[in-house]
Amino acid sequence: MDANRHHIARYGVTAEDCLQAMSDPIETTEQPEHDEPRWKTTGFVAGRQLEVVWTLRGDRYRVVTAWWKQIKTMKNPPPKFKDEAEEAAWLYDHHDEIDDEWIPVRDENGKPLTPAQIRKRELKKQPAR
Repeated sequence: MDANRHHIARYGVTAEDCLQAMSDPIETTEQPEHDEPRWKTTGFVAGRQLEVVWTLRGDRYRVVTAWWKQIKTMKNPPPKFKDEAEEAAWLYDHHDEIDDEWIPVRDENGKPLTPAQIRKRELKKQPAR
């Protein structure tokens, strides 16, 4: 996993925290209207809710950003971003305001898909090498 360690450390999150939240999610959602597929997984780590925004790069997970769940209010619409770091910082600051853009990703029984299940599904979509 590429955990974007320097970025998430600014928010008090470690790669290990992300792995723990992603291994037993309480919710996984997808943001379909993006230049690459993005998912947000929410899980508990030491009694706190952690939200992890991630994508797949090849067969590896790439953590875009992660934050401890907090309540915020939206004051500004999303700007144009010059790079992934700027976008990740904005997502952290405004994550609760944009939750409506995310679509729940669940199995046929209504249970949230794990990142491993999503990875397996997405790898099946890729052409064989």
